[in-house]
Amino acid sequence: MPSELTKKQRVERETFDLLVREKTAGRTLAVSRLQPSFADYNGDLFFGALRHVDVQGRRILEIGCGSGEISVWFALNGAASVCGVDISGESIRIAEQRAVENSVSNRVKFITCPGESVPLPDGSFDLIFINVALHHLELEAALHECNRLLSSGGQFLAVEPLVRSHLLQWIRETRFFQRLYPIRRESLTERILDMEDIKQIKKRFGNLILEPHRVFSPFIYKVKPVFRLLARLFFLSVRDSEERSRRCIRLLQRVDDLLLRLLPPLAIASRYSILVAFKEVINSKS
Repeated sequence: MPSELTKKQRVERETFDLLVREKTAGRTLAVSRLQPSFADYNGDLFFGALRHVDVQGRRILEIGCGSGEISVWFALNGAASVCGVDISGESIRIAEQRAVENSVSNRVKFITCPGESVPLPDGSFDLIFINVALHHLELEAALHECNRLLSSGGQFLAVEPLVRSHLLQWIRETRFFQRLYPIRRESLTERILDMEDIKQIKKRFGNLILEPHRVFSPFIYKVKPVFRLLARLFFLSVRDSEERSRRCIRLLQRVDDLLLRLLPPLAIASRYSILVAFKEVINSKS
């Protein structure tokens, strides 16, 4: 990793070195090929993103790979090769252990580096995937690096929280709403993307698909008495409380997806978006 990090990058590194220890302490590093643990509550976003891509035979870069669960999942599901990068050295150490434990270390490598500066050649990847990490990066530098690393016609795919309405975001940040629905921030330097950032992504790639997700389900999940009541009502026969919670949140997410399909204007209130773009095909002269 480059010795000279920006102040923001140093904060991100220190924050995620601590977080990854907390999240992985005492937990297995095994990854399920069919139902990975990250799909328990985020399957709507991850598998929603995968509807836009076939990972089979692809050379994949995951920026902000954390402890490597998604990178390993890509390898288990047919990717030709996978590289995961993260600014947190502790995350990369655990990710390397995960690759060994899942017998994919021959097809997955991990590098400790900022997502804005990846020490690999131009055009190395067919697909770059970013899972809720782009808003932790310096956007312009990160987009430039993604464009450089993608092959001609390569795909950029990201899952990100996105503010589509500054008025709604102002309401969410009021003291009243913060009591019921506190905004979760992992680091002091992260910044949720907004529509001005989307313009920047469009400018970089010249094309962009935005797919909205989650309108009411995050709010209901955070208001715990309401969520627990719904979980008991809908899944009364499920005795395990954790499994009951997983099933309830998946149901609420499916309801959100249905509402967004039936009422597209609701997208303005969505909390997350899947971003899909392609690098322009470069025609080489024979």
